[in-house]
Amino acid sequence: MTTNDNAVLKVSLARFYKAPVGTARPITLATMKNPPAPWQEMGNTSLDQIFQITSTGGEVTGLGSAQNPNLRQSISPRTESFGINLLEWTEDSLKLYYGANSVVLPDGAIEAPTTPVPTEAAFFVALYDGENVAGFYAAKSSIFRSEDVAIADTNSLSALPIKVTALNSQGAASAITIVPPKIDKRTATATATVGSGGVTSVAVTDAGNGYSTAPAVTFAGPGTGAAATATIVGGKVTAISVTNAGTGYTTAPAVTIAAPA
Repeated sequence: MTTNDNAVLKVSLARFYKAPVGTARPITLATMKNPPAPWQEMGNTSLDQIFQITSTGGEVTGLGSAQNPNLRQSISPRTESFGINLLEWTEDSLKLYYGANSVVLPDGAIEAPTTPVPTEAAFFVALYDGENVAGFYAAKSSIFRSEDVAIADTNSLSALPIKVTALNSQGAASAITIVPPKIDKRTATATATVGSGGVTSVAVTDAGNGYSTAPAVTFAGPGTGAAATATIVGGKVTAISVTNAGTGYTTAPAVTIAAPA
């Protein structure tokens, strides 16, 4: 296994979405950042404990025979759940907390049912790390309250704690899909300056993103022989150093930087 800095996740922003059961998972980086309809964002959530993942089941039992007491292991099914603290006390949020069968009165008030029914929906969370995005998806989930509401002080936003439990949809073997960080790969751009027939400097105009190794830098005519090397930091091209000015450049040549691998 090699070191991959882009695979490290430091969450700076999280967005949570729900949609009708079975709604397809956002696949591309663009759709992960902005899931199309019928996905709907669930609103503001707490900064403290942004997202909790819990698992139940998965107990390991040793199985053996008369000849081999440690023949194999049996693992019971696991259930994965996600904890979120909703901060918006809207009709949608209150129905997620109190039950899908909550009654909305004409004046907008919510009657909490004595026998609640959890909301069933597809669920998607996008976890941002700068320009990279990771995610979790469940084609089917059960959404309901996880804890009592506690309004402890006047300095904190009041939250509706809910639990999203991933369910197997239509007999699928998997209840959740984990998306490792997708890298926003963008090709860097630069412009050259010439003097006395040679390329004297190259200025980066767009650092790009997603570079794991320094990209090749080439120059178009008129002129020949110019060469340069790129420096990358954090997946971006931060500088380009001219190693050979070349000759015959009467105007600034076009600079081409190779795309991220």
